[in-house]
Amino acid sequence: MGGRRCGNPFFGEVQGTTRFQKPVAASKKWTPKLQCPAYRFVPYAFVLEPFVLEHCALNISQPYIPWSRRMPSTTPQTEKILVAGAWTASAAVRSFQSTNPATGEQLPQQYPVSSWDDCEILLDAAAEAAEHLQLSTPAEIAGFLEAFADLIDANNEELAAAANLETALPVAPRLAAVEIPRTSNQLRQAATAARSGSWAQATIDTKANIRSCYEPIGPVCVFGPNNFPFAFNSAAGGDFAAAIAAGNPVIAKANTSHPGITKKLAELALQAVLASGLHPATVQMIYRLSHADGARLVADHRVAAIGY
Repeated sequence: MGGRRCGNPFFGEVQGTTRFQKPVAASKKWTPKLQCPAYRFVPYAFVLEPFVLEHCALNISQPYIPWSRRMPSTTPQTEKILVAGAWTASAAVRSFQSTNPATGEQLPQQYPVSSWDDCEILLDAAAEAAEHLQLSTPAEIAGFLEAFADLIDANNEELAAAANLETALPVAPRLAAVEIPRTSNQLRQAATAARSGSWAQATIDTKANIRSCYEPIGPVCVFGPNNFPFAFNSAAGGDFAAAIAAGNPVIAKANTSHPGITKKLAELALQAVLASGLHPATVQMIYRLSHADGARLVADHRVAAIGY
């Protein structure tokens, strides 16, 4: 019928013309003799899709009920953030959803956009964890990294499926056979460095009587990019592994393209933290912040370094 270019039935803007109508300026007022409570222009109803047409045929003797009240609410509960060893409800300012790139559809899970109140709790817990990690042995830190790597390998199939849903990257060979094994291997290499202490690069210059080495610096915020959901993930990737191996707790900020993958990795990391006896806030995780709170987070005196 060619009627899809006619005026918007919700607002009355005229976006084009068809053989069924004359051009009408959006600013021109026109009141039809019969006005539908659901839509402004009843005469346009015959060019709508059948589903819309059916719902436009309301009994005008009955009061109009908004769509929000007529349609059942299916909004799921907002996911929790990982704070000091516990999954905790966020003091969120709003929520967001990730999208399946293969279909363009939003996935059902709701993730919180944390407020600064969440950051304060995370930072205090991370500062406390940093002090405890200085007292932890290299073997304990290495044990955590190796346990975490083992858990990732054991959950390869589930992790690859979740990543495929949020990124549309192929399960095989990209995710299951390449990137996930690479990620667990990075963690094991970091464990080797933690156990040997090679990362400290201790140097003794007897001629100049100079001695130097690297030491833990404190909480590290890691921001994960979107292109490598595992190998560069804020809760398991290379920056994460390096920070932990050097004795620093991590606050992981998930990438908003794949928050579900980061949540699954953080769940496995928490299992390994608790099993290894490290401080519960060694690994913490949030999903998203406002730009202002993100800038405030990285500038906070309790943050020693940023990884991205």
